[in-house]
Amino acid sequence: MKIGEIVKDSLKYPFSDWKKFLIFGILVMFNSLNAIFQSLGMDRLLISMLGIIGLLFGVLVFGYEIRILKLSLNGVAKLPPFNDWFDIIINGIFVIVVAIAYSIPLIMILMFGGLSLGLTIGSIGTNGATIFLVILIAIIFLYLIIISPIFLMSLANMAFYNDDLGAAFKFRDIFYKISNIGWGNLIIWYITIAIICMGILFLGAVIEVFFNLIGLKVIGVVLIPLIVLPYLSIYIFRSVALFYLSEDQGFLECEKCGGYYELQPGESLEDFEKCQCGGELKYNKQPDKRDNRSFIENLKSLNKKQGLIIVGILALIIGMPFIFAQHMPQHIITTNSTLIGTYNVSNLNNPNSVGTFVVIPPGTTNIKVEYNLSWTPAKTGANGFDITGYNTNITGWDSLPDNKNVIYNKGISLFENGQNKTGTLNLDGNTIRSLVISGNGVNGTVKIYAIKTKFTLWS
Repeated sequence: MKIGEIVKDSLKYPFSDWKKFLIFGILVMFNSLNAIFQSLGMDRLLISMLGIIGLLFGVLVFGYEIRILKLSLNGVAKLPPFNDWFDIIINGIFVIVVAIAYSIPLIMILMFGGLSLGLTIGSIGTNGATIFLVILIAIIFLYLIIISPIFLMSLANMAFYNDDLGAAFKFRDIFYKISNIGWGNLIIWYITIAIICMGILFLGAVIEVFFNLIGLKVIGVVLIPLIVLPYLSIYIFRSVALFYLSEDQGFLECEKCGGYYELQPGESLEDFEKCQCGGELKYNKQPDKRDNRSFIENLKSLNKKQGLIIVGILALIIGMPFIFAQHMPQHIITTNSTLIGTYNVSNLNNPNSVGTFVVIPPGTTNIKVEYNLSWTPAKTGANGFDITGYNTNITGWDSLPDNKNVIYNKGISLFENGQNKTGTLNLDGNTIRSLVISGNGVNGTVKIYAIKTKFTLWS
């Protein structure tokens, strides 16, 4: 099967059974619960708990992807059924094991790279650290680009050998299979998949932005894991299976008329008696004999256009560190601090007041509260200053958020005449959307800053 046919078949395949597609979409959505609730600004503890639940559903997602591979390798043209859940779970665990094994070099790169950066940052300076970090990112990026198609082919090999986990690590068989298909074909197929995946993800981003603009953010956030990501996953694994089967099977050539027939996967000379003209058939291998060629020789067999595309991509990857090093800012992480307001605490000494409501600007990553307080006689109650954080800025009838949205509270007490307290509080701006400050029997000022930290990759 040619790459164009693989792409066409794989794009249509997710729609072969809408019911199964939606079931798989629900599994993917539950797998992505933590990301969904995080984008909606939910509590961090809840997000962490949902992450654990999502991991359990992730096992089912991975297992079903292997089932897609297995049935596609067996020639089934429709989405596989949701049965034998134990088999799906086992295969999902196998995928995690294989992924961890193939990630070991990446983990080592991160560990040694991070350790080296930490030990040398004092001697090489900020600019040197920036260049080092860019090179490290480029190495990681290059490793992921190289290992991803091999990882996918290893999963296909595992599915082909009836879910044998060891088959995912038979590198000799995997590389021999790729050689028979053609390393050049692998690169072209991989680039094609990457372009289509980026197109699908871009479409998903447009959908999410559209619903966000019309005030229906939750719909856009849910549609991505329910429709877009499942389609992307099914497309990739169907394409992997078809590419795995695209090895040249050879030809049957008629000795009488000279006609030929390209064998399909599973077919052999024994399946045919004679040519339609009555002539005897003989078996011939694909003329270029790619299974006997090295990786370099296969690259040389590409046409000029294919070669230029591949050389251009490789040159871009290799040149990334130098490109980024010239355009990176001096400080990769930039911090912008904005004063929200300065508050006179003596104005808060009103027993009939519930406090001052402060809205935190969107995009704030950290909230800094600087206080300079002194004791003054209180009309009633204890002397002190109180600050409460909420995960919403929506207020009720009393001009305050609901108490169920409280995620932070801090009290600063002053016990005697002449006592002063100064200090700084650092709060999490990712979760706190508003503050309420109140005081009783205190004088002084409170300054609240919104700090936005940004990771900058371009000057």
